[in-house]
Formats: sequence, structure tokens, C-alpha cells
Amino acid sequence: MKTIKYTSKDFNSLKSDLINFAKNYFPDAQKDFSDASTGQMFIELMAYTGDVLSFYQEEQFKEIFLDTATDANSILSLASTLGYKPKGPSSAIARIKLKAVIPTGSSISTFSHSYAPVIQKNAYFIANNESNTRFTLVEDVDFSISSSFSELSQSIYSLDATNNPTTYLVTKYGYAKSGDIKTTDYVVGNPQEYLDIIIDDTNIIEIESIYDSQGHKWYEVEFLAQDRVEQQLQNDLSQGSTLSSDKVLVPYILNYIEDERKFRRFISYYDSDGKIHIQFGPGVYGYPDEELINRSDYRYAPVELFNRNISSVDPANFINTKTLGEAPGNTTLTIKYRIGNNELDNVVPNTITRIGNLNLRFKESGVSGTLIGNTVIDSIVVSNDDPAFGASGFESLEEIKNNTKAFFAAQNRAVTKEDYEARCKAMPGKYGHISKVFVAKITDLLNESLSNSRELRRVDERSNIKIYI
Repeated sequence: MKTIKYTSKDFNSLKSDLINFAKNYFPDAQKDFSDASTGQMFIELMAYTGDVLSFYQEEQFKEIFLDTATDANSILSLASTLGYKPKGPSSAIARIKLKAVIPTGSSISTFSHSYAPVIQKNAYFIANNESNTRFTLVEDVDFSISSSFSELSQSIYSLDATNNPTTYLVTKYGYAKSGDIKTTDYVVGNPQEYLDIIIDDTNIIEIESIYDSQGHKWYEVEFLAQDRVEQQLQNDLSQGSTLSSDKVLVPYILNYIEDERKFRRFISYYDSDGKIHIQFGPGVYGYPDEELINRSDYRYAPVELFNRNISSVDPANFINTKTLGEAPGNTTLTIKYRIGNNELDNVVPNTITRIGNLNLRFKESGVSGTLIGNTVIDSIVVSNDDPAFGASGFESLEEIKNNTKAFFAAQNRAVTKEDYEARCKAMPGKYGHISKVFVAKITDLLNESLSNSRELRRVDERSNIKIYI
């Protein structure tokens, strides 16, 4: 029996093994092992082939494990397998200062709330930087409301001949996030299982909304099997007098959409080229699930439903339902998305000074279009006292690897300090970018001499951790 070595992988080792093999088992057939001989040429060709195959084998095996993988596609695939969703670019968050000159009211000690403007969500302002970054308000800025959550300040702006105030300069703050809004349409023909759409644009931060031509909204979820999705509802009179009475402290209400199991849903993810993909479910568009999985005459299901004759039950169709979401069909999808400029959106103070679209209304009807109303609108100015921060580009491959391991170890829970840190790192990019996070127990931060006081124990019962970002 011939002895064969399996440990050699590089060219020189393979060449040496082949020469020794030929000398041992074919001493009469091959005697010339000089570099110029034909036999040596074939030996080196085989050693070369073995070296190349060993290289590709090791490279492919290396891509199986997260620690050793270097290819972007492999790292993204492994991260997805372990439940981590790599983040794309993130928005910058800016604290916007808005000022308006408002006439006095019935009492000259304050301004008239009748002429107090409400700058609504989605109003946008433009920064004076090289990319002319757009900052969009994330919530209404109401000049008639003042509270600890929504501070308002006023100062006398002009006086009449008797030194009584005639107008007040009112200052109000709001938060805005960076990014331009774009829209694209995608025409869908026949329903296609797990339809995957690639948006041909770069630096996409998030998918703002998707509507089909029938007016149905499609909701983004973390995974297609997710059967509940939250809605953020404005807390107004439509929510009832009890809830709306607290609308200053509680401006929004969390609720779930109706028909939770069958809502139209999609997921989004980034590929190695930085393009964003939108993927839908496999459910047959327009047919209820019962026609697929609960019909007693299943075997005689109509041909137009399955596009084939069925003589027996196909097990694959039991998972081909809208429990993973519908597949759009015979419609046009209008996709609205936000794009950014990475770190360029982190602008310095006093940069956001241009008004793009105020999207404004007044608290009382009949004010818009009047001379005083137009004067109030013309007086509005915007600026930012603090820098905008949080914008970043794509996660690096090394960041994805480390964040994936931390996220997988946390198993989507929040128990240990490491779990909280991992959850913070996994925050979607549309909310900004956390570069560093530290979590500690309050009891570890308190001085030992104070930790036994009654008040500190009471605080500790309500909240026992602090997160620093």
C-alpha cells in the first residue's frame, strides 16, 4: 500500500512530497528530477494546482466563522444569521431654536395665543454647509404651549408711545433630523414571493413610507414573521377627552395596527455595496389565508389561484401564507426614503439658519392670510445654539463583527449591563449613531455613606441603572 501524506498544503511541501513519491514508487520510470526535465514540469504543475486548491479551501472555510471572515458578503450574512441587522448611515439630530414676533393679547403682559403659530412636523430648514443639509422637524413646535417638557420664553420686542408692549419676541425649541426626502415608484406585475426591490441610490438612512396605488400602507418590521407592529398616534381629541387632557406631557400614544396577523409588511437591509433592499412576504395578494390552508376542497382549488392543477396537498403551500406578510401584485409602490451625507451633516452651531418650508398653521382659524398673520410668519427665524450630532456612515466590517457578537450574546434581552450596551449599539440608524456607551448600576455610583438613605433607596427602586452615551 502506498503511503500518502495529507498534511502538506503549500507549493514547496507538495513539490517535495511528489518528488519523494515518484522516487519511492516509480524509481525506474522517472530518474531525472532536474529543473529543466519534463517530469519536473509535471510535478511542479501538480504542486501548483494543489497550492491553489488549498488556498481557496482555506479562504472559503475562513468565511464560515465571524471572527475570521473578511469578505463583506460573508460578514453581512453571518450577522443576519445571528440576528443582528447591520446599520447603514444615520441622521444627525439638531436642537432647533425658533423665534417669532407675536402681538400682545388682551393682557399686555403676554403675547396673544390667537396669533401663536404651530410649526408642524415635517417642516424643514437648511444648513449653510457644503452639502446644504436639510433638517426636518420630528414633532410640532407649538408657540402657545409652555411646560417643563416644552419650554417657551418671551421678551418685549416693541413698545408703543406710552411704553406699553405691542409685540413680544417668543422663543421655542424643537428637534430636527438631517436628510433629504426622495420618492421613487416601483411597478409590480404578478405577485412574486419574497419580492426584493433594490433602490438605486446611495447613503439611504431609512425607508420613510411605502404606499401602493390602492392607498394601502406597508409597514416596516424587523423580520417578516413579526405579527405585531406599533403605531405612534397623535394625542388629540380623537383619542378621547381623558387622554387628550394630558397631551402636553404625553404628545403621542402607542398603539397596534388593526388586523395584526395579516398587515402588509416589509423588511429592509443593506448589501455589501451599500444599496438598500426592500423585501416583502410570500402571501398571495388579495386572497385570504383560508383559501390556502383551511379549505375542505383544497385539492380542487381554482387554477387561477395556484396557476397549476392540484391533485394532492402540497406541503409547501402550508407555509406560503400571509403569516409572513403579503406579496404585492398588480400595483405601483410609492417608496419615500431619506438620504444623508454621513458625517457632513454634523454641523456646527449657528449653521441652520435658512427656512425651507415652515408647514405652519395657527392655533385659531381665521388668522392665516391676514395682515397680522403674515407679519408673524415673516418674522420667524431659525438657528441652532448647539452642534448637530449623530450622523455617521456605514458601520465598518470590524464594527459589524463586534456588535454582532455582543447582540447575539444579549439574545434581545435587557438584563445585564452588557445587554443594555448591546441594545444601545443596535439602535437603528434613523435615530442617530451612538459611538460610545457605558452602563452602570446606580448603587455602584453612589457613595457608600449615602447609599443607605431613604430617598436614595426610593430612587433605586424606580430605576437601578444609568446609561451614559
